[in-house]
Amino acid sequence: YVHHNGPALRVAETDKYEQLLKQVRDWTAVKTDNWVRAHYGKDLFKMVSAGFDKTTLKVLGEWIMSGDDEKLEAAASLLSEAPSNFAFTHTAYVVDLLEQAHKQGPAQYKRVTSWLYGAAISGSRTGTPGQPFPRDIEQRDRSYELMSQLPAGSPAHKFFKLLYDAAKENIERDTVDEEDLEFD
Repeated sequence: YVHHNGPALRVAETDKYEQLLKQVRDWTAVKTDNWVRAHYGKDLFKMVSAGFDKTTLKVLGEWIMSGDDEKLEAAASLLSEAPSNFAFTHTAYVVDLLEQAHKQGPAQYKRVTSWLYGAAISGSRTGTPGQPFPRDIEQRDRSYELMSQLPAGSPAHKFFKLLYDAAKENIERDTVDEEDLEFD
């Protein structure tokens, strides 16, 4: 509860910020029989990272570019706690991550895509009843824009197509004609 509603940790203001991020990253990836680490590890990393800043992305990037399947997936799982617009605000980073996952095979690409997709669709939506949510419209439009810039069939193109299709589906589902809102 505190990690969602309490005061922000000020770890990024310390000299040992990067070192601490690495320690938490490494700790979250250790396989144990204890569910606590798997469940709360991502939350702890999110609390320690200063909003997925440059240093956080550098620390995760070490594992993304390592060529190690487990490290890549562990880094992607930590990104599942990133803000929902992360794929749009850090597109080059996401493209690199998806390329690395694709190099490691279809199963790895699917897992990494799942973590990124989870981040993109997480959070609450607000809007007017009968109208599509503004966030879905933004996701549709930004995904379409990025798809048009990426090579068709590339790992990143496929990912943004997934986001585009999901947003379109949400918009269609949430849009209600005025006639449907009238009572007899």
